[in-house]
Amino acid sequence: MPGAFASTLTRVVDAPVAYAYLVKLIQALGVGKCTVITFNYDIAADYAFQLNRVPFTYCLTDEIDGEVRIPILKLHGSLNWGRCSIPSCGLITNQSGRAEPEMIDNKIALLRCSRHFARMTCRVCAGPVEPEPVIVPPTWNKGEYHLTLGPVWQRAAAELSRANNIFVFGYSLPTVDSFFRSLYALGSVGSPMLKRFIVHDIDEAVHSRFLSILGPGAIAAFQESREEFQVALRSLSIHLLGYGV
Repeated sequence: MPGAFASTLTRVVDAPVAYAYLVKLIQALGVGKCTVITFNYDIAADYAFQLNRVPFTYCLTDEIDGEVRIPILKLHGSLNWGRCSIPSCGLITNQSGRAEPEMIDNKIALLRCSRHFARMTCRVCAGPVEPEPVIVPPTWNKGEYHLTLGPVWQRAAAELSRANNIFVFGYSLPTVDSFFRSLYALGSVGSPMLKRFIVHDIDEAVHSRFLSILGPGAIAAFQESREEFQVALRSLSIHLLGYGV
């Protein structure tokens, strides 16, 4: 009887190349000097930081161990955030540890998030977590999410108020979502003199939208770029560091 041979392929899920550039740029600039504010609810950037062992925090809770972490402020929620199902609580819990890949037929690697919610409990009351991730729709009225995402939004406003340089990648400032306009207006009150406010987008109309919300100081620092994300990161690293990451 002929022998049988079985082989199991091992694959590593890597982060998108552009996000790897982002991580390298932030490492070069200094983890304690940068903040990521994003409307994306996927975990591509999060995974890139994990793969490169760069500590980060979602700012859902106060960090007490003293480790320097980069804030990743996800204003529209995240696929790996679950909300406590106890009505009197409702706080958000994020999955702990690495978002491990799951192999499907040894060919397709998927990042599964929601399957972990059944094993998660609230960090405060230990109640069960809702089965659906916390995703905030891009509408003006986000009042129902204020109690749960309020700390993240407040931190974003505080970071904007302290920023000397603001770089925008791929956010079109849609008219349906005037939340960023309000957040920026709140965050820019009393802010230091901006050195740069650079919007990277291939659409010229996006640059005009940002100009419409900026005050005189920010307008003086405003620059526009039509480079795509990955190219823009390389250009920015050369401009800030003198070399490409």
